[in-house]
Amino acid sequence: MQAYLSLTCLSLALSFLLGMLSACSEDLSSAAGTYAGRLVMEDDSASVELELLADGTARMVGLFGETAEEGTWKMEVVGSGYEKDDVWASFKFPKHRIRLKLKTADKGLIVHEISGRLEGKTILRPIKLMTANPLLRKIR
Repeated sequence: MQAYLSLTCLSLALSFLLGMLSACSEDLSSAAGTYAGRLVMEDDSASVELELLADGTARMVGLFGETAEEGTWKMEVVGSGYEKDDVWASFKFPKHRIRLKLKTADKGLIVHEISGRLEGKTILRPIKLMTANPLLRKIR
């Protein structure tokens, strides 16, 4: 009887752990695609194209007139809420790093925040957007 209870407790614990692991795994395919839009910042404006691949790789063209090296992206919480249904994308340019926080929308991704830092520095600083919550429309 004691062995049965021990086995039952072990199987319940294993089921719980497997459930937690599957809940924590990200489905990147839901946000994968190519997005395009215009970002107006304090000192510049840019037409950007952002490509999010299902393997977690990101590419961006047009920001600061440079083509970024490949970056990464993941599903994360942006703003209020608890579900990881929004996107964080990070890119390394030759002299600085950029992070975009994007909220999912019906027609694409809304740019919630852009932050950056010079290479070698540790603190990400916000980059002010002159147009609040610009939409990057899904084009592919």
